[in-house]
Amino acid sequence: MTWIWLRGLGREAGHWGGLPNHAESLLNEPIITLDIPGCGRKRHQSCPLSMGPIVQELMRDVDDALVSIGNRAQAMSFQSNDAQSSSTQSRSTQSRSTQSRSTQSSEARPPSKAVAVSSSSFSSSSFKVLGLSLGGLVGLHWASVDRRVERLVVVNSSSRLSPFYHRLRPLGAMKLLSAALAMDKSRERRERRILSAVSNKPHRAKQVAPLWSEIARHRPAALTQVFRQLLLAGATSVPALDQLKHCQLTFLASRGDRLVDYRCSARLAQFYHSTLKLHDNAGHDIPLDDPEWLLTQIAALEVDCNSPLTGC
Repeated sequence: MTWIWLRGLGREAGHWGGLPNHAESLLNEPIITLDIPGCGRKRHQSCPLSMGPIVQELMRDVDDALVSIGNRAQAMSFQSNDAQSSSTQSRSTQSRSTQSRSTQSSEARPPSKAVAVSSSSFSSSSFKVLGLSLGGLVGLHWASVDRRVERLVVVNSSSRLSPFYHRLRPLGAMKLLSAALAMDKSRERRERRILSAVSNKPHRAKQVAPLWSEIARHRPAALTQVFRQLLLAGATSVPALDQLKHCQLTFLASRGDRLVDYRCSARLAQFYHSTLKLHDNAGHDIPLDDPEWLLTQIAALEVDCNSPLTGC
C-alpha cells in the first residue's frame, strides 16, 4: 500500500532528503511526497486559511500520483508478459520445430488480470499518510473526509486542544523569529537557525544544512506564505472522533522537542483514543534526528496489524 508523506510549516518535500528512498526499501511500499500550498512545488500558490481547499488539492494530487504508479505497474506487467511469451514461444520452437506458426501463436499467454485493470482503479485504492507537525494536522483533516486514508501517523503535531504556550514553546518561537528576520540577509543563516530550533543533533543538522540552504536558494518559501500556514495551524480545530473511526491513528512525539511540547501529541492521542509513542531526546524534526527510530515505529505498526492477536 502506498504512503503519502507531508512536511510541516515552511518545509517542502525536498527536506525529507533521502529518507523516502530508504523507507521504500525498508517497508517495501511506495512513498509519495506531497507539498502543502506555499512551499516546494506549490511555492507560488497562496496557502488557504482553511483546511478544506488544501485537502481537496491534496486529494487531486494523490489521485494523479496513484494513477501514475498504476500506469508504471501496468507497463512493467506488459514487459514481463512479453518476455514470458517470447520465452515460451522460443522453447516451443526449439522442441517442435516442425509445427506451424499457428501452433506457436495459440500457446501465447493472454494478458494478465493486472494488465487488464483500468488505471483509474488505482486512484480509488486505500493509502497511508505520515504527517510531520503541520502536515500531521493536515493529515487529520484529510482522513476525516477521505475514507481511502487507512492509516495516519502524526509526528510532533499540535492542536487547539492544547494551550498556545505548549503549541509553540517560547524558546522555539524566538529561534523561528530570529530565522524569519534573517530571511532577507542570508538564506544559509536562516536555515541554520531553523535547524537549531528543530534538531537536537548538531551532527545531523550539519549534514543537511547544505541541502536545506540549496532548497532555500532555488525554491524559497515566501515569509508571507509561512505566516499564512502559521495562521492556518493556529485557527484550525481538529476533526471529531467519529470522523476518523475508519482510520488507524498513531501519534509519535519526542520529549526533547524544543519547538512543540510533546504533551500536545499526548493530548491528541487521548482525544482520539489512540497510541502515543515517545522518543526520549530527538528534536521536533524526528525524521532528521532519528530516522531509524521513525521507520522502526512505522514497521512495528505493520507487524502489529498483521498479528492474529492485534490485527487491524
